[in-house]
Amino acid sequence: MVSGENQYFIGNNITTGHCISKYFSQSLVIAHYFRQQEQHNRFVTRDDRPELHQLFDRFIHAVDSDTAMRIMQKLAQPWRSVVSQYPAYL
Repeated sequence: MVSGENQYFIGNNITTGHCISKYFSQSLVIAHYFRQQEQHNRFVTRDDRPELHQLFDRFIHAVDSDTAMRIMQKLAQPWRSVVSQYPAYL
């Protein structure tokens, strides 16, 4: 977004809201909040990359829910350690 290559960002309400108000208060606004916390993980792909979208779909449908949960926890783990290590910056 900062470089002008993207027009939107999907993120966590708390950390995103803080970063926008601290660093981008004159240039960015939060356009939408979900009414309740989503309990699903989502991948966003570009329209011009259908092969990537199909790859994600095939992968997601091929794994059982326990394996999917372990994968999502592994993907989120590095972010948790950054947040706990540098909470003042978020």
